[in-house]
Amino acid sequence: MKRFWEQLKPGERRWVAAIGLIFFLVLNWIFIWPHFSDWGRANTRMSKAHDLIDRYNAELKNKPAYEAKIKALQIDTGTDVQAEEQAIDLIRFYNSRASTYDVQVINNSRPITRTNDPFFVDHEMQLNVMGRENHIVNFLYSLGAGNSIVRVRALSLRPDGPHQQINANISIVASYAKKPPTRASAAASAPSKAAAPAPAAAASPPAKTNKPVAAANHNNATSNKPVPLTAKRP
Repeated sequence: MKRFWEQLKPGERRWVAAIGLIFFLVLNWIFIWPHFSDWGRANTRMSKAHDLIDRYNAELKNKPAYEAKIKALQIDTGTDVQAEEQAIDLIRFYNSRASTYDVQVINNSRPITRTNDPFFVDHEMQLNVMGRENHIVNFLYSLGAGNSIVRVRALSLRPDGPHQQINANISIVASYAKKPPTRASAAASAPSKAAAPAPAAAASPPAKTNKPVAAANHNNATSNKPVPLTAKRP
Protein backbone atom coordinates (compact mmCIF):
# COMPACT_ATOMS: atom_id res chain seq x y z
CA MET A 1 0.00 0.00 0.00
CA LYS A 2 2.89 2.33 0.78
CA ARG A 3 4.53 1.56 -2.54
CA PHE A 4 1.24 2.29 -4.34
CA TRP A 5 0.92 5.58 -2.46
CA GLU A 6 4.46 6.64 -3.41
CA GLN A 7 3.78 5.98 -7.07
CA LEU A 8 0.83 8.41 -7.10
CA LYS A 9 1.18 12.01 -8.14
CA PRO A 10 0.25 14.79 -5.67
CA GLY A 11 -3.11 15.42 -7.38
CA GLU A 12 -3.92 11.74 -7.42
CA ARG A 13 -3.03 11.47 -3.76
CA ARG A 14 -5.48 14.26 -2.97
CA TRP A 15 -8.21 12.50 -4.92
CA VAL A 16 -7.53 9.19 -3.16
CA ALA A 17 -7.55 10.89 0.25
CA ALA A 18 -10.79 12.71 -0.52
CA ILE A 19 -12.49 9.54 -1.76
CA GLY A 20 -11.30 7.62 1.32
CA LEU A 21 -12.61 10.34 3.61
CA ILE A 22 -15.97 10.38 1.89
CA PHE A 23 -16.17 6.58 2.05
CA PHE A 24 -15.33 6.69 5.77
CA LEU A 25 -18.02 9.31 6.45
CA VAL A 26 -20.61 7.31 4.51
CA LEU A 27 -19.86 4.19 6.53
CA ASN A 28 -20.18 6.14 9.78
CA TRP A 29 -23.43 7.74 8.62
CA ILE A 30 -24.93 4.34 7.79
CA PHE A 31 -23.65 2.13 10.62
CA ILE A 32 -22.40 4.34 13.49
CA TRP A 33 -24.33 7.60 13.80
CA PRO A 34 -27.88 6.03 13.99
CA HIS A 35 -26.80 4.15 17.14
CA PHE A 36 -25.49 7.13 19.09
CA SER A 37 -28.75 7.33 21.11
CA ASP A 38 -28.98 3.60 21.86
CA TRP A 39 -27.08 3.94 25.11
CA GLY A 40 -29.37 6.67 26.36
CA ARG A 41 -32.50 4.69 25.43
CA ALA A 42 -31.09 1.63 27.18
CA ASN A 43 -30.45 3.66 30.35
CA THR A 44 -33.98 5.07 30.21
CA ARG A 45 -35.50 1.60 29.86
CA MET A 46 -33.41 0.30 32.74
CA SER A 47 -34.50 3.17 35.01
CA LYS A 48 -38.16 2.58 34.11
CA ALA A 49 -37.79 -1.13 34.80
CA HIS A 50 -36.24 -0.42 38.21
CA ASP A 51 -39.07 1.98 39.07
CA LEU A 52 -41.65 -0.61 38.05
CA ILE A 53 -39.97 -3.28 40.18
CA ASP A 54 -39.96 -0.90 43.15
CA ARG A 55 -43.69 -0.22 42.75
CA TYR A 56 -44.42 -3.96 42.51
CA ASN A 57 -42.39 -4.67 45.62
CA ALA A 58 -44.20 -1.90 47.49
CA GLU A 59 -47.59 -3.40 46.51
CA LEU A 60 -46.48 -6.90 47.46
CA LYS A 61 -45.84 -5.64 50.98
CA ASN A 62 -49.54 -4.68 51.17
CA LYS A 63 -50.69 -8.21 50.28
CA PRO A 64 -51.68 -9.21 53.87
CA ALA A 65 -53.79 -6.06 54.25
CA TYR A 66 -55.52 -6.65 50.90
CA GLU A 67 -56.27 -10.28 51.78
CA ALA A 68 -57.78 -9.22 55.09
CA LYS A 69 -60.02 -6.66 53.33
CA ILE A 70 -61.11 -9.21 50.73
CA LYS A 71 -62.00 -11.69 53.46
CA ALA A 72 -64.02 -9.07 55.33
CA LEU A 73 -65.88 -8.09 52.15
CA GLN A 74 -66.63 -11.71 51.35
CA ILE A 75 -68.13 -12.22 54.80
CA ASP A 76 -70.22 -9.03 54.53
CA THR A 77 -71.58 -9.91 51.10
CA GLY A 78 -72.60 -13.43 52.07
CA THR A 79 -70.17 -15.42 49.98
CA ASP A 80 -69.59 -17.82 52.88
CA VAL A 81 -73.28 -18.81 52.94
CA GLN A 82 -74.01 -21.94 50.97
CA ALA A 83 -76.66 -21.73 48.26
CA GLU A 84 -78.99 -24.15 50.05
CA GLU A 85 -78.74 -22.15 53.31
CA GLN A 86 -79.30 -18.64 51.93
CA ALA A 87 -83.08 -18.64 52.52
CA ILE A 88 -82.57 -19.85 56.10
CA ASP A 89 -79.91 -17.20 56.63
CA LEU A 90 -82.35 -14.49 55.51
CA ILE A 91 -85.02 -15.74 57.93
CA ARG A 92 -82.51 -15.74 60.79
CA PHE A 93 -81.41 -12.24 59.80
CA TYR A 94 -84.80 -10.50 60.02
CA ASN A 95 -85.95 -12.58 63.01
CA SER A 96 -82.93 -11.51 65.03
CA ARG A 97 -83.58 -7.82 64.16
CA ALA A 98 -87.26 -8.19 64.96
CA SER A 99 -86.58 -9.69 68.38
CA THR A 100 -83.96 -7.01 69.10
CA TYR A 101 -86.34 -4.11 68.38
CA ASP A 102 -89.49 -5.73 69.80
CA VAL A 103 -91.26 -6.16 66.48
CA GLN A 104 -93.68 -9.06 66.02
CA VAL A 105 -93.46 -11.00 62.73
CA ILE A 106 -97.04 -12.04 61.99
CA ASN A 107 -96.56 -13.70 58.64
CA ASN A 108 -93.95 -14.22 55.93
CA SER A 109 -94.08 -15.53 52.39
CA ARG A 110 -91.86 -18.10 50.75
CA PRO A 111 -88.66 -16.57 49.33
CA ILE A 112 -88.53 -15.89 45.58
CA THR A 113 -85.09 -16.56 44.10
CA ARG A 114 -83.75 -14.64 41.11
CA THR A 115 -80.45 -15.66 39.49
CA ASN A 116 -80.44 -13.44 36.39
CA ASP A 117 -77.63 -11.26 37.72
CA PRO A 118 -74.17 -12.64 36.81
CA PHE A 119 -72.72 -11.77 40.22
CA PHE A 120 -75.56 -11.99 42.79
CA VAL A 121 -78.45 -14.25 43.78
CA ASP A 122 -81.49 -12.30 45.03
CA HIS A 123 -83.94 -13.73 47.57
CA GLU A 124 -87.11 -11.65 47.94
CA MET A 125 -89.59 -12.19 50.79
CA GLN A 126 -92.80 -10.51 51.94
CA LEU A 127 -93.16 -9.79 55.69
CA ASN A 128 -96.15 -8.73 57.73
CA VAL A 129 -94.98 -7.22 61.03
CA MET A 130 -96.55 -5.26 63.85
CA GLY A 131 -95.04 -2.98 66.45
CA ARG A 132 -94.90 0.51 67.80
CA GLU A 133 -93.85 3.36 65.54
CA ASN A 134 -90.32 3.80 66.90
CA HIS A 135 -89.79 0.03 66.95
CA ILE A 136 -90.82 -0.31 63.30
CA VAL A 137 -88.49 2.55 62.32
CA ASN A 138 -85.55 1.02 64.17
CA PHE A 139 -86.30 -2.39 62.67
CA LEU A 140 -86.36 -0.99 59.13
CA TYR A 141 -83.14 0.92 59.70
CA SER A 142 -81.37 -2.17 61.08
CA LEU A 143 -82.23 -4.21 57.97
CA GLY A 144 -80.01 -2.07 55.73
CA ALA A 145 -77.50 -0.67 58.25
CA GLY A 146 -73.77 -1.01 57.74
CA ASN A 147 -72.63 -3.57 55.17
CA SER A 148 -75.93 -5.45 55.24
CA ILE A 149 -76.85 -7.46 52.16
CA VAL A 150 -80.57 -6.87 52.82
CA ARG A 151 -82.57 -3.91 51.54
CA VAL A 152 -86.23 -2.90 51.70
CA ARG A 153 -87.84 -2.84 48.26
CA ALA A 154 -91.46 -1.95 49.15
CA LEU A 155 -93.30 -0.83 52.26
CA SER A 156 -96.92 -0.16 53.23
CA LEU A 157 -98.15 0.96 56.68
CA ARG A 158 -101.54 1.08 58.38
CA PRO A 159 -102.64 1.34 62.01
CA ASP A 160 -104.07 -1.61 63.84
CA GLY A 161 -107.62 -1.72 65.26
CA PRO A 162 -107.00 0.07 68.57
CA HIS A 163 -104.63 2.55 66.82
CA GLN A 164 -101.83 1.69 69.24
CA GLN A 165 -99.45 -0.14 66.91
CA ILE A 166 -98.54 -0.11 63.24
CA ASN A 167 -99.13 -2.99 60.89
CA ALA A 168 -96.51 -3.02 58.11
CA ASN A 169 -96.18 -5.03 54.93
CA ILE A 170 -92.53 -5.10 53.95
CA SER A 171 -90.82 -6.53 50.87
CA ILE A 172 -87.17 -7.28 51.60
CA VAL A 173 -84.45 -8.49 49.21
CA ALA A 174 -81.18 -10.15 50.17
CA SER A 175 -78.39 -10.23 47.58
CA TYR A 176 -75.90 -13.05 48.06
CA ALA A 177 -72.72 -13.05 45.98
CA LYS A 178 -72.30 -15.93 43.59
CA LYS A 179 -69.26 -18.09 44.10
CA PRO A 180 -67.02 -18.47 41.03
CA PRO A 181 -67.25 -21.99 39.56
CA THR A 182 -64.33 -24.28 40.23
CA ARG A 183 -62.41 -25.98 37.47
CA ALA A 184 -63.97 -29.35 38.25
CA SER A 185 -67.54 -28.02 38.11
CA ALA A 186 -66.80 -26.05 34.95
CA ALA A 187 -65.42 -29.16 33.31
CA ALA A 188 -68.44 -31.19 34.43
CA SER A 189 -70.91 -28.59 33.14
CA ALA A 190 -69.21 -28.29 29.76
CA PRO A 191 -71.11 -30.14 27.03
CA SER A 192 -69.50 -33.43 26.16
CA LYS A 193 -68.48 -34.03 22.63
CA ALA A 194 -70.88 -36.15 20.68
CA ALA A 195 -69.54 -39.55 19.78
CA ALA A 196 -68.81 -40.06 16.13
CA PRO A 197 -71.41 -42.28 14.49
CA ALA A 198 -70.28 -45.78 13.74
CA PRO A 199 -69.62 -46.37 10.05
CA ALA A 200 -72.36 -48.20 8.29
CA ALA A 201 -71.63 -51.84 7.61
CA ALA A 202 -70.60 -52.51 4.05
CA ALA A 203 -73.19 -54.27 2.02
CA SER A 204 -72.29 -57.94 1.85
CA PRO A 205 -72.13 -59.50 -1.61
CA PRO A 206 -75.06 -61.71 -2.52
CA ALA A 207 -74.65 -65.27 -1.38
CA LYS A 208 -73.86 -67.80 -4.00
CA THR A 209 -76.52 -70.38 -4.61
CA ASN A 210 -76.26 -73.81 -6.06
CA LYS A 211 -79.19 -73.39 -8.41
CA PRO A 212 -78.32 -74.44 -11.99
CA VAL A 213 -79.07 -71.06 -13.47
CA ALA A 214 -76.24 -71.27 -15.97
CA ALA A 215 -77.33 -74.75 -17.06
CA ALA A 216 -80.88 -73.62 -17.66
CA ASN A 217 -79.70 -70.71 -19.71
CA HIS A 218 -77.45 -73.03 -21.69
CA ASN A 219 -80.30 -75.40 -22.44
CA ASN A 220 -82.55 -72.57 -23.52
CA ALA A 221 -79.87 -71.12 -25.73
CA THR A 222 -79.19 -74.42 -27.45
CA SER A 223 -82.87 -75.20 -27.94
CA ASN A 224 -83.44 -71.92 -29.74
CA LYS A 225 -80.58 -72.33 -32.19
CA PRO A 226 -81.71 -72.27 -35.87
CA VAL A 227 -81.52 -75.55 -37.80
CA PRO A 228 -78.75 -75.44 -40.43
CA LEU A 229 -79.86 -75.43 -44.07
CA THR A 230 -77.85 -78.48 -44.89
CA ALA A 231 -79.72 -80.62 -42.47
CA LYS A 232 -81.83 -83.30 -44.10
CA ARG A 233 -85.45 -83.56 -43.26
CA PRO A 234 -86.62 -86.85 -41.90
